Parts: sequence; C-alpha cells; structure tokens
Amino acid sequence: ADAKRRIDENTVSINRAKREQELKDLEARREVRKQETIERFAKTRESEKGLFTVYALTQDNVHAPGLTLKSDLSLEETSGMIGKKPEEEDPEIKALEYPHTFDPFKRETIHILEDLIAIQAAPQKPVDISGGPAAPPQAGR
Repeated sequence: ADAKRRIDENTVSINRAKREQELKDLEARREVRKQETIERFAKTRESEKGLFTVYALTQDNVHAPGLTLKSDLSLEETSGMIGKKPEEEDPEIKALEYPHTFDPFKRETIHILEDLIAIQAAPQKPVDISGGPAAPPQAGR
C-alpha cells in the first residue's frame, strides 16, 4: 500500500531529514520482511522434513542403482566451475534459501505433477482436485 502510494505520488522529498527518515523506514520494513521470510521458510522446512529426497541426475547416472543426493555435492560439482574458497557462511543467507531449493516455480511444478498423478491413478471417473463444487457437464460435448 505504501509502495503504491509512493509510486502514484512520483515525488522525492528534497528535505534531507525527511528523506533520511524515509530511508530508515524503508530499511526497517525490509528487515521485517526478511525476518518474516526466514520464519516462514523455517516453518516450511520443519513441516516438510523428510518429505522430499532430491538427487543429482545426469544422462550418465539416471539409470545407475546408487544415486547421489544433491545435498552431498559441493558447489564445484554442481556448477562445473572451481571457485574460491568461501569464507565463513552467513547463517542468515542460509536461512533465506528456499526450502529444499524449490523456488515458487518449482513448487508449482511439483503441485501440477501431483495433480497429474492423481488424475492418472484414478479410475475412469474424473477427479476434482480443486476442492470446490464440481462443475455441471456442458451440453454438446
């Protein structure tokens, strides 16, 4: 709401004290959003613990009996590039990573696949996966 108001006004204060206060407010809101994200991701990680097992698949190992977990691979092994040794890892950066490394697009893809599996596993009758009331059949089809 505040961002929309600022965009609609399309103005910047030339009063230095007011501008510095606006910047402090923006930074405070950014920190609050960051903490909310960390808490939400922690809650998601806890609720989905053990739900997904992510393997690193290539054309060479897709049929191999012993697959490697993606979490067991180093950054060099996953990217194919050797980088400098990372300094001490910031726990805040780790907390801001998507749970299971699934961004919202990957999560939606998984939900679509789950729906397709549910449809294929069902007997010949249609499956209503929306949870809402079933739509009446349309005439002429």
